[in-house]
Amino acid sequence: ASSLPSQAVTFMGLVVVQTTFGMGVELLRIFPALYAVLRRLLGPNLLEEETRQDWWGFSPLCNPGNMDYTSLTNDLVLMFIILFVYAILSPITSYVMLIGFFCLTVGYRNQVLFVYDPSNDTGGKLWPKAAGYLVLCMLIAQVTIFGVLTLKESPGGALMFPL
Repeated sequence: ASSLPSQAVTFMGLVVVQTTFGMGVELLRIFPALYAVLRRLLGPNLLEEETRQDWWGFSPLCNPGNMDYTSLTNDLVLMFIILFVYAILSPITSYVMLIGFFCLTVGYRNQVLFVYDPSNDTGGKLWPKAAGYLVLCMLIAQVTIFGVLTLKESPGGALMFPL
């Protein structure tokens, strides 16, 4: 129970590195550019209409493809769990997460609006799933805080049980 609040610095570092490095790679599109260079060097000399098609899994840079929502969702769920658990135990984490979420919002808004193909737009059908994930993150945070307060033999632990 005493080691959990001291690990907040580790998780804040994880969020900062994940946000800065991940957003830099996403905005610069390093991997698609690398794939396009490999395609140009290794691929055959194609006609103009053939250059816009994939060749052995290497797509040209003008074809951005679809956004990888699964890895983005996994990262966001982890960040929300860290936020909800450590907002009580180490409140400075909330400010770091606010800056991280702001940077992610600006970066991914640019990518979704101007780079990626909007063909997999669901029209808001994923919103109930996202709300369910947030409720699950809050429940995990409640159980964690209940465990910390119980281990510290605090009277607040017994009062949290009905929640």
